[in-house]
Amino acid sequence: MVNNSGHFGIGTMPVASHNSYDHPPSPPNCAGCGYRISDRFYYHMGDGQWHAHCLKCYRCDARLDQAMSCYFRDGHIYCKDDYFR
Repeated sequence: MVNNSGHFGIGTMPVASHNSYDHPPSPPNCAGCGYRISDRFYYHMGDGQWHAHCLKCYRCDARLDQAMSCYFRDGHIYCKDDYFR
């Protein structure tokens, strides 16, 4: 889950329960590349879900999948340095 402090969470693909007769929800599309996320783990940030390799700073293009935090403003994701500029 994402909170206002700019921290992001790691998500997992939804799994249908054993008693579910409904079809499981389709995998989300990545907010970065637009392709369907079929990875077991992905990131929730802002209003979207992201492949790990697509989660990058809007300004400097630094990968944020290994960062301790990232920040969301005006629909874009930033590293700490670019967010506070």
